[in-house]
Amino acid sequence: MDKHPLRRYRAEQGVSATGMALRADTSRGTIHRIESRTLAPSLKLVKRILRASNWMLRADDFIEKGRRK
Repeated sequence: MDKHPLRRYRAEQGVSATGMALRADTSRGTIHRIESRTLAPSLKLVKRILRASNWMLRADDFIEKGRRK
């Protein structure tokens, strides 16, 4: 499975999970769970992450494509 766009963004920008969590007002564990695709973030959290990334990520980066519930 490919790296989650949030993980790619953090690697490209040199931002730690802790740093991203602080910027997005969430926990480091939440960032890791999103990146490992074990947590689908709420719209409110997605908005905070988008702002924290200076809008370099997109909302559809957080929609799992091809997964059935």
